[in-house]
Amino acid sequence: AASKFMQKLWNILRFALLHLEAYEPGTAPGELRVVDTWLLTKLNKLVQSVTDAMETYKFDEAMKEIRAFTWNTLADDYIELAKSRLYGRGGDDGTESAKYALYRTLVTLSKLLAPFAPFFAEEMHLHIGNGGSVHRAPWPVLVPEELNADAEAQGDLIADIVRAVRHYKSEQGIALNAPLGTLRIYGAQVNTEDIENAMATPVELVAQAGPRETAGTVLDVRGTQVELLKE
Repeated sequence: AASKFMQKLWNILRFALLHLEAYEPGTAPGELRVVDTWLLTKLNKLVQSVTDAMETYKFDEAMKEIRAFTWNTLADDYIELAKSRLYGRGGDDGTESAKYALYRTLVTLSKLLAPFAPFFAEEMHLHIGNGGSVHRAPWPVLVPEELNADAEAQGDLIADIVRAVRHYKSEQGIALNAPLGTLRIYGAQVNTEDIENAMATPVELVAQAGPRETAGTVLDVRGTQVELLKE
């Protein structure tokens, strides 16, 4: 399990370096995308939970929290949602926001990992951070202004929708990057840009709770009806 996790971290780091090699860290862009704010909210909650676990000597719990965040939130959800913006496929819109969120997350992760994987954390910090040893860097602290409950709720639903559609495609033997005709989301207000990018499919928000009749497939995602219409 440990070797698989380190391989996952290495793959994330290699992917990030493709997009952050010339990145100049600074203050957050004027307006972060919902999914980027969602990631930073999750990151701050991770910092708090890992710190609490470390201070009560629950080191195994701290590592479980780091592993779950890295594997599920960062790799499986966030990178899939932000990948299109990081590659600049939609122009520059949202690219800096995604780079900022990814940079902040990886620098913070390198510090949280330092007690558990000192050599890897050092490499990670040297490649992503501003230089200097991770073992001389201050321990991360929760940043209250980066906590956003609305963005967290939206981001959770966005990630669940994309995950559900990808699962449907896999079950139906449809390529994960193959577009559908239209994806309709009923009765929920969410930012659709990253869903459209991740699914290569236009998204429509419909005020009513669900379709009255459909020629497509309807998925129930945490009580939200999502209708898939093929081309």
